[in-house]
Amino acid sequence: MGIFSSFLMGADRDKSEEIATLIQNGALVVDVRSAEEFSSGHFENAVHIPYHLVANESQIYVSDKKHALIVYCH
Repeated sequence: MGIFSSFLMGADRDKSEEIATLIQNGALVVDVRSAEEFSSGHFENAVHIPYHLVANESQIYVSDKKHALIVYCH
């Protein structure tokens, strides 16, 4: 998905393997875009939490603080 792939690229290296490993190890993937953007397509198993609520609401979904939190937007 283009939205997620642009997040994965940066600092002159592909981070997709690192992200995939984090997800396999229980990372929570959070889409912080608008409800309309989220409904038009999102990363598989992503949770929608609007950006202005992510600091508070992500705690609801993450019970084990050892797990990573991956946040993405457009």
